[in-house]
Amino acid sequence: MTLLEKTIAAIEVPDSTLSDAAEKSLSAHQDMDFGRLGDALLRYIRMTGERHPRPPQTSVVISCADHGVAAESVSAYPPETTLNMMCNYLIAHGGAANAVANYAHARLIVADLGVDADTAHIEGLLHRSIARGTANMTKGPAMTRAQAVQAVETGIELAGLCADRGDRCILPGEMGISNTTSSAAIVAAILGLAPEEVTGRGANISDARLAHKIEIVRRALAVNRPDAADGLDVLAKVGGFELGCIAGIILGAAA
Repeated sequence: MTLLEKTIAAIEVPDSTLSDAAEKSLSAHQDMDFGRLGDALLRYIRMTGERHPRPPQTSVVISCADHGVAAESVSAYPPETTLNMMCNYLIAHGGAANAVANYAHARLIVADLGVDADTAHIEGLLHRSIARGTANMTKGPAMTRAQAVQAVETGIELAGLCADRGDRCILPGEMGISNTTSSAAIVAAILGLAPEEVTGRGANISDARLAHKIEIVRRALAVNRPDAADGLDVLAKVGGFELGCIAGIILGAAA
């Protein structure tokens, strides 16, 4: 079995006995409404199997990669912004992710899944590059199926490193110019929706560029015809290395 197959096989549905009991206790106090915080607490109890779980040790994992579709001018920012932001996280410590991680006493991990630059000199960076960015998905698949599997299995590996460290909460994040074009194509493919229903402004692009971005998503879907029943096919055809890594982190954490 591959690492991906072993990971999926290891995932079990959590026992809800404790969380059901805790929910009844919370419901008995009708004068206290915890809102979404209560939902999160019950989910955490269900996942940990502990009635009074301790605060989680947390890592924030930011996966970074470039996208070939950036050549179609779908973003308000140039492709080199991916590298600049990656350096911001690790060198200047000036990103919003840095502030949030500091506030939550979380460890910040930054991984290069496929940035189109020489990143060997960046101190503290996890080097997991699959290629220097994906291919332009308007002209064919963004990556090979083997690369899609590698991206997911890299995420599984990172989740395992966090678990071995003692983390009980992993927050996945991403950095990749034009990856909202990729993510829009993924959502359209899996849910069978039209590009205009799923494509947003990303980093606040103009109306004209949004209309262009929608057409780029439409073209990528038409050229590649991703199979909605096969997640790896969707990832390979219209995805990104960092998005595959995030999927792997989630699977690895569940396992």
